[in-house]
Amino acid sequence: MPSKEISKIFAAAAIGRKFSVTRFWDEIRKYNATAFSYIGEICHYLMNQPFNPDDSKNSVKTVIGNGLRPEIWIDFKKRLTSGGKRANYSWETSIVEINAATGEIYIPERNYTILGSAGTALQLKFYNEEVKNPNLNLILVENDDDCVYHLKNVIERKFPRATINDDPSCLDRNVNQCVLIRRDVNEAVRAVNDLNIGGRTIYFFDPLLAIEIVPIKEVYNNRVKSPFNIGTEFSIFFFTSDWFLGRDDLAPLPLSSDFSSWSDTQRVTINALSNVLGDDLWYDNILIGDKIERRIDNLTEEYQNRLYELFRFVIPMPFAPKKDQVYHLFFCSNYHEGAKIITNFYSNETDNKWKPNNMLHYKKFKELYENTIFFPGGSSRPNEWKVLWRIVTYYRLGKFDKLCGDLIEIAQSESRLLKTIDWLKSEGYVKNYSTTRFELNWEPITNNLGLEQPPPFEPLRDTDFID
Repeated sequence: MPSKEISKIFAAAAIGRKFSVTRFWDEIRKYNATAFSYIGEICHYLMNQPFNPDDSKNSVKTVIGNGLRPEIWIDFKKRLTSGGKRANYSWETSIVEINAATGEIYIPERNYTILGSAGTALQLKFYNEEVKNPNLNLILVENDDDCVYHLKNVIERKFPRATINDDPSCLDRNVNQCVLIRRDVNEAVRAVNDLNIGGRTIYFFDPLLAIEIVPIKEVYNNRVKSPFNIGTEFSIFFFTSDWFLGRDDLAPLPLSSDFSSWSDTQRVTINALSNVLGDDLWYDNILIGDKIERRIDNLTEEYQNRLYELFRFVIPMPFAPKKDQVYHLFFCSNYHEGAKIITNFYSNETDNKWKPNNMLHYKKFKELYENTIFFPGGSSRPNEWKVLWRIVTYYRLGKFDKLCGDLIEIAQSESRLLKTIDWLKSEGYVKNYSTTRFELNWEPITNNLGLEQPPPFEPLRDTDFID
């Protein structure tokens, strides 16, 4: 059908007679469309088509709809944004590695060497099979002389194309440049901020034990200018069990919150953890004479709650490199699809698979409320169900609020979302996490709908990586 002008908003709409996966992008280009609407599997069908260099030749800026599978959104976005392969994905992105270490890790038990997080970032920039010269800023922070020596050796040996820039003030966006900042964490955070790096940015915090909360908040405040804005993500390495088992010159935490019983070395450990968590409100929850498993869980939850002050999603992914060790990688994000992908990935890699049956639980929901709320009929679902199911499947490791764009889209307006949240609260399915944020309340969900809370993540173990 010919496009029809909508004069009040100076827009035009083109409606095709039927969807054609082979003609879709030709029609987009024909009408010079800047947006399209999808539902169900349309994006999946488009992704299944063989790659065409012309895919990125389009003026699309916005895609609106529902039904896009989380597992394909990255590839779908790559194909259609950043200029696509034809433009070498030219939109600016950045990786900042705090405590970059040596770039390689030797595993004596297996007698082999693997790339560390810094080495993996270098490989992504310099040996990316899909992108020859990605517009990727790579900033490595390391202040230990031995680590810097080994890191430079790894770069020269494995990534000869890389140019090491030891002067961050001279950042010139050279495609072969790797910025190396040799300062302590607090000074490095300010130096990185002075670089004014743009685009999507992920910060890797990879300390020897744990990083204090002050530089984390400083980075966040520098990068995230409005509450829960997307575009900046953190991955924070946390040596969880070491706080209880001790290591080297780190004494284990005491088993009592009675400060008169603490030794001098225990006080040092307690002060260190207070700097990590930002307060001393954790004493009664962690300094207890209980099994180490419970204390590890309590510490994980305490740290997670501190990070929830900054991010909607905080996903603690446990792994056990050796017997009795449990460490965590905390992934922090404000983007629901990214958090969903990380959750699904970790669930699939470990024994944590959780796939609730929408139809089964919706049937119970309808039986319970068919006389009290409006059910539109057919395949349509009431807002109360659609929003609840979205929260269950996307926000089980997150906290949500009235400004979550995906929830507003499902409810069709912010006011309708607030009304729906109020109803969910009245039925006990969600509860206040803070004055402006909410979280799931699993007991009524299980009792009323028969949906069990997903089990905690099992740690990823070294055997998971061995054939």
